[in-house]
Amino acid sequence: MQDENNQLFEELFSQKPNYDPLADVASLPYDGEADARAAVKEARERARQEGKFLMVTFGANWCPDCRNLHRHLKSDVVEPSCILAPDAVH
Repeated sequence: MQDENNQLFEELFSQKPNYDPLADVASLPYDGEADARAAVKEARERARQEGKFLMVTFGANWCPDCRNLHRHLKSDVVEPSCILAPDAVH
């Protein structure tokens, strides 16, 4: 069991050659230049008019977990159930 744990640890945490999570700039979900207050204000008004709850997410392009959460929230299954402020609010 210890050997399996060590192997898994190495697979998960060893540095990957030529891996750059920000290499594909076109697919990054967060706009660092966005006006967060305006985005939230607009999303709140839309949610109010449509009688929906508003969920504001926070994330960063350098964070793989944030990008993964964003991808799931924007999926065809989840997105129709909620309104997200455009892309994200920083």
